[in-house]
Amino acid sequence: LNNILEIRLDAYKFVTQYRRPMAARAQDIGVWYNILEVLAKVAVVSNAFVIGYTSNFIPRLVYLYGYSPKPGVSMEGYVEDSLSFFNVSDFQALSVPSDPKGPDGSNATICRYQAYRHPPGHPNEYEYTLHFWHTFAARFVFIVLFEHIVFLIKNILAYLIPDVPHDLHDLIKREQYLTTEMFFSNEKDLPNSRNNVNDMDGMASRQRQGYQAE
Repeated sequence: LNNILEIRLDAYKFVTQYRRPMAARAQDIGVWYNILEVLAKVAVVSNAFVIGYTSNFIPRLVYLYGYSPKPGVSMEGYVEDSLSFFNVSDFQALSVPSDPKGPDGSNATICRYQAYRHPPGHPNEYEYTLHFWHTFAARFVFIVLFEHIVFLIKNILAYLIPDVPHDLHDLIKREQYLTTEMFFSNEKDLPNSRNNVNDMDGMASRQRQGYQAE
């Protein structure tokens, strides 16, 4: 019922209350071109960050070519490498799990989580490893390369595809040429038209003098 009423009310407004806007010629879309240009650039950068920092695409490449036992060939050991160790006794008071037992029923002393941090007992305990910084740098390099490649392709396409087609560009030039020719021809005919007007005025004045003499 609500949809029916809304449709009928919208139809009534469109038919009786709204006025058709007056058409006006414009050179282009104006400031909206700059707005869309900025939005497109922001979209490219945001997509690059999404791909680089929220997916496992870059970490997998870093492991494949930098940390794999068979670089460039096998992803063997990737899951084990991407999980860090954490000592359950290091939990803060509010973070201690209610059930400390592991899958086998025994009390768990070590848990694993997805991160690149040093294990318990290391001099830099729980701090980021060198693997993390390699992955972080690879993500940043990917973002820079991604956005530059996309912008380069965009500029190339913008150069290859003109805003105005060549045929239309030639027609516009021809119209401008004809308009200029018409303007100069009118300028040349203007003195003759003035002489004709003066001659007609003289004839009219002589006719009036003749009527008055009669």
